[in-house]
Amino acid sequence: MKWFFIVLVLLFATVTPAQDGLKKIQNKYSSLNDFSVSFKQSGTGNSSGKVTFKKGNKLRIEMNNLTIVSDGTTVWSYNRRDDKVIISQFDEEDPSVLSFNRFVFDYPAAATVSYVGNTVVLTGKPSADFKKAVLTPDSNNLLTKVELTDKSNKTTVFEFSNYKTNAGVGDSQFTFNPGQGTTIVDLR
Repeated sequence: MKWFFIVLVLLFATVTPAQDGLKKIQNKYSSLNDFSVSFKQSGTGNSSGKVTFKKGNKLRIEMNNLTIVSDGTTVWSYNRRDDKVIISQFDEEDPSVLSFNRFVFDYPAAATVSYVGNTVVLTGKPSADFKKAVLTPDSNNLLTKVELTDKSNKTTVFEFSNYKTNAGVGDSQFTFNPGQGTTIVDLR
């Protein structure tokens, strides 16, 4: 009887590799106050640029003709070619915003988690807004690749490189002041 209880406790107390790998990634991103990283997006649209993130949903994405800036309350989407900025309220649920919090924390909560090699595979539950997400970390538990498949089986791949972590990024990076002559569309 004693052995039965020991085996039972071990079965329920064991952390699976997927949970352990995911937990390491989550702990890493929780420990970061800020970071910047280069990215490439392919699949449902090709783009590349740089993302700068700071706790408090502060975000700056810089691409060829587009800069998206958020201070956690307001989002400025600036198109350099058209010299036009669209101002809107920050929406954490907006799937168009590149969000590490969504990849690392929200998606796992809405998925079944498994582990293949060093990747974490998230299979969306029926209520999830995605079908599958594959998170590939580096040896420091920072994401180097995210493969996201939506409910219509379209896959978008994000590749990340050149991380700079906890560099003390100032809040001035997360505001946007349009220049004189810029067309402003305020949707707030």
